[in-house]
Amino acid sequence: MVLLPAFGAWAETGTSLIPRKVLFGNPERSSPQISPDGTRLGYLAPDQGVLNVWVRTLGNNDDRVIT
Repeated sequence: MVLLPAFGAWAETGTSLIPRKVLFGNPERSSPQISPDGTRLGYLAPDQGVLNVWVRTLGNNDDRVIT
């Protein structure tokens, strides 16, 4: 009984839902890891809609997909 008034108040505010792509889509980049020697950065990022492992040399813009 207590939930119904609370739900009604939420529905009346016009709060929109989170877009499906934002909620369930792949992130731009995730899970960054620095190599043991500190020269490279590995991370997950989509390539053609599929998450892949990428590597970049720190200080350069030489990102390359390795999976």
